[in-house]
Amino acid sequence: MDRNKYIQYIYENIDKINNHQNYIKLLAIHDCSYTTNSNGIFVNLNKLEDTVINNFYIRIHNELTNECIVEDNYEKKIQDIRKYVNVNKSVVNKIENIITIDSFNKEDMEIIKYSKKYNL
Repeated sequence: MDRNKYIQYIYENIDKINNHQNYIKLLAIHDCSYTTNSNGIFVNLNKLEDTVINNFYIRIHNELTNECIVEDNYEKKIQDIRKYVNVNKSVVNKIENIITIDSFNKEDMEIIKYSKKYNL
């Protein structure tokens, strides 16, 4: 969808949303200017950045349809998470290869315990 269609969708559907606090916070996060008066809040959608328009559209659409629109970089985020998990798995595998005292016979365990009593 192009920017103008997003803006039109926002304009037509924003009044169907009950709680506008998230949208006001979104404007504040992105340092967007808006006007407040006795009728509510006015935002010139044509002056907003594309990312803000996209966020507004996604949030409004999700609230009205109870569906989830996946952002373009969703797949990249998933891949990054998988890489992170794989890196941590290798660390866990290295840790699992540590030899514990239980893997020794009784006589060796006594020697190890005795040697731990003394520092060089």
